[in-house]
Amino acid sequence: MASEPCSASIVVKDQHASKLRSLCSSCQNCLVKVCQEHVDGSWSLTYNQIKESLGRGSNHQIHDNYDEWSEAMRGGCWICCRLRDYVPRPILEKLANKSIMPAAVTCSATMKMDRCFSLSIKTGQYQMGLTVRRSYPGMSQTVVLEVGNATNSSSAWKTVLTWLDNCIHRHGSCGSLKLSQETAWYPTRLLDLCDSVNENANLKVIDTANEKLEGFYITLSHCWGEGNYMLLTTENKMILQNKIPDLPRTFEEATFVCRKLGIRYLWVDSLCIVQDDPEDWAREAALMQDVYSRAWCNISATASRHSDEGLFRQRKEYVVGQLTIDLKGIGRVSITEEDPFAQIEISPLQNRAWVLQERLLSKRILHFGNTQIFWECGHLSACESFPNGISRDGSDSGMRSIFGMETKKDPVTTWSSIVENYTRRSITYTSDKLPVLSGIVKNLSPVLGGIYLAGVWNNKNLVYDLGWATVVSRSDLRPRPKYRAPTWSWASIDDAVKFMRLPDSLCIPHITVMDACVEPVGSDESIAVRSGYLLVRGHLKRVGIDEQKMFHRFKLHFDACEDTPSELFFLPLYLEHFVRSSQHENNSFTTSNNYSRYLILVADPEHSTWYKRVGLAATEHFTVGRNPKDDLDKWVLVNAGPRIPCERYLGPGEEEGHVIRIV
Repeated sequence: MASEPCSASIVVKDQHASKLRSLCSSCQNCLVKVCQEHVDGSWSLTYNQIKESLGRGSNHQIHDNYDEWSEAMRGGCWICCRLRDYVPRPILEKLANKSIMPAAVTCSATMKMDRCFSLSIKTGQYQMGLTVRRSYPGMSQTVVLEVGNATNSSSAWKTVLTWLDNCIHRHGSCGSLKLSQETAWYPTRLLDLCDSVNENANLKVIDTANEKLEGFYITLSHCWGEGNYMLLTTENKMILQNKIPDLPRTFEEATFVCRKLGIRYLWVDSLCIVQDDPEDWAREAALMQDVYSRAWCNISATASRHSDEGLFRQRKEYVVGQLTIDLKGIGRVSITEEDPFAQIEISPLQNRAWVLQERLLSKRILHFGNTQIFWECGHLSACESFPNGISRDGSDSGMRSIFGMETKKDPVTTWSSIVENYTRRSITYTSDKLPVLSGIVKNLSPVLGGIYLAGVWNNKNLVYDLGWATVVSRSDLRPRPKYRAPTWSWASIDDAVKFMRLPDSLCIPHITVMDACVEPVGSDESIAVRSGYLLVRGHLKRVGIDEQKMFHRFKLHFDACEDTPSELFFLPLYLEHFVRSSQHENNSFTTSNNYSRYLILVADPEHSTWYKRVGLAATEHFTVGRNPKDDLDKWVLVNAGPRIPCERYLGPGEEEGHVIRIV
């Protein structure tokens, strides 16, 4: 939930704020209905009444179509205007010219424990979260902040400089980044502004090894876009080292930010890596950990789809951080955005796979959004409408905390979250699947321990990290790409994945990993691998699949679009024990479930005792203590035992099972 804005930053001016304080009649009517349903309009619920209401939701339609929504925005409705900021600009343009089917604006409400409720305002697939609570005397009323009419206004820069100053001098774990001749490090190339103040100074690409550098550098994260954009190549390298003639708007405005902050050097991937030199690219890709983590700050062109859209945006001069209004029959309520950072998560830039690494490794980030500037560092996530900070959980910003910042997050869970987030993003060249994460891998290595194996870690959680599954339907699966990782790694496929292990569950492994190995292509095993294998011991079953018959007990997640062989093998991976507690009226209930995960394997046609993964199977057992083999036995065609090809078979005893190699 968002915290209240800093009172020192609040400027309330009635002549400017009156329109910003309004809600359209449809939004007001919706809020009245929600309050009547969840708090009886009185806000006097007892603790037990609130508990009974938890999880109970309600749904309402606010606007039937885009025309109604658009009219409400023109009238200044705060909720309708805020929702617009969550919809990408291209979608808004298509809605306006009616080139796509308009969606209704809807609202769903859920009661929360602290006598307030959450609203999810949605149109199509885009939504924002609001928190509504009763407004008591003495509480902050409508908060209107003066932010200037553009994201490069003097008010905006005052806020930015405050964030930077506090971070540098008060955030110990973010680091002051003090430089000395002994500790100074610079990327191979930088853009030299030649003068950190004079806008007319020449801009050029420099090789840092040949220069005597002083001061810090800043990095830029941006969408390259389609078409012709400026790149450093072997052909133009000499020209750009003398002078860069013209810059795209995003690069030009990034140099403006550097000069505004007194920083002389800027690193931009497209101009600091020789794009048509594979050796240079590979060498620089291995340095990404240092490039971003050692930078003074990262500038993020968050709202821009390509390098000609720039950083800065025009906007209204005032922004409402909190809205307080009178609802007929309900009284005075306050409405606050739950997470303005959601605007960043749906931005064009955050769809890029490379940007995840850039975001997680950077010590400080300035996001230039459509309506305001956002700030991220190890101690603070903030924006102009909430300059004192926003409490966030489960976001990219939260994942950044594993790199030496204060956190209660489990690093292992965080790795799963990183992979799930990463695989949802777009990547231009699928061969970059492993290089994109190399910097994060190097930062995580001391935290996670074990050896990194092309997407998974050989540590105590290896068995559970093998339990990933694709999230798209089987008909939408992409073909298995050219080899880049063993089949047991999520990096071997092109679709988004999720990890099946549930939080707070007790897991019992069904396999033992006896050996694990990958062969890197070069000296850096995080960049590319030539081959790899797992040597495991477990109870392999040869099965025939009748998907109609198995539907009620098994869920099959295949990895890629490929023909399913007639002969499959199931290898029980782990059993998960999960306990749920619930209460109904005066009775408490505890339900125990067992969830089993199985690797779906096929025999390697070239090696009789080797297997390849083609998917994951999952089933749920409602009876505590039930043996997961009971379900599997119903589809066994040939019983487990030495007749199944394996490296060796261990007979009855503690170590009974097949020893097989998965590649």
